[in-house]
Amino acid sequence: GEMCEQNLTNLRDWTFKWTEDDHKLLMESGVKEQLELGERWGRRLPSLLGDSNRVQVRATYKQRTWASAKSFLYGLYGYPISFPQNIVPAMLLSFYEFCPAYMDGVDSNNNTFVEKYKLMASPEYREMVDTISQRVGLVLETADVEMAWAMCRYEIAEYPDVLEHVSPWCALFSEDDLKILEFADDLMFYWKDGYGFDINWKMTQPLMAEMHQKFSQIKSGDPISTLQSYLYFGHSESTNNILAALGLYRDPHPLLASQWPTQDHKWQTSKILSFSHNLALVAMQCENTEEPFNILALHQERKVVLPACGEELCPLQKFLDSIQDIVDVDFEAICQYN
Repeated sequence: GEMCEQNLTNLRDWTFKWTEDDHKLLMESGVKEQLELGERWGRRLPSLLGDSNRVQVRATYKQRTWASAKSFLYGLYGYPISFPQNIVPAMLLSFYEFCPAYMDGVDSNNNTFVEKYKLMASPEYREMVDTISQRVGLVLETADVEMAWAMCRYEIAEYPDVLEHVSPWCALFSEDDLKILEFADDLMFYWKDGYGFDINWKMTQPLMAEMHQKFSQIKSGDPISTLQSYLYFGHSESTNNILAALGLYRDPHPLLASQWPTQDHKWQTSKILSFSHNLALVAMQCENTEEPFNILALHQERKVVLPACGEELCPLQKFLDSIQDIVDVDFEAICQYN
């Protein structure tokens, strides 16, 4: 092999310390990340988030989402805040679990991942696997490389300070190796959660209808009478798909394996679908604008332009009109799967 002695020693000394009990739980690094997110959003929107009595919080029934909410609120207010906890899937944030056309037709359907499989069968991908095999001095299969990459990422997630801890598994990869592995993820999530299938964004109807209703209240009545903020903590199947429902990061053509080595596509998982992935839609009362109420969208804490609006400040009615088609979707009908 071609690895240095220190990297080999690190791999030799590595032990797998997790158990089945750790599966799908929020890590300490996730607790810290949510706490810091809460602190930053509190500083960013003090007039909307300052009073905990005027904030509604919802999380799914999974430990990692309600624990995320708990940490976020602690960061926001500096003390624990209680909120109702779901113990079963609820339609609002777990709509995908009620949609067989997505769960069976997309999420667990091998046809969804055809483009990823095509990339994995390509000469470029095979060359990456062979290069890593040569680097470690063992004949590795694709599954071995994917497992090593999963461990590298998992340990970076748990120990984000790479100056203190670097996963020995990361030493197997060059930057070019990581780029093609990343593109395989882009293909997977584009087809599974993004623009690959219409059901991916149409099934967001329950959450989009809720959003439409809350923002319509502002337009029609006295906003003082309503809660000021609604904080929802969900899963990738809800947050990723909302990006597609809002038209964000849409490439002009479907994402295909044959586009490799593209680097300029918009649907890039490592940039848009991170841990603690967050999207905020903020209603703002403005002077000297077309309408008194406007919507500002922030994704990953940065302002983004909603394509239906074409500018950062989107007139509220224009925003409501842009999501009306999804609000009008017949959820039961589109989610049937034969």
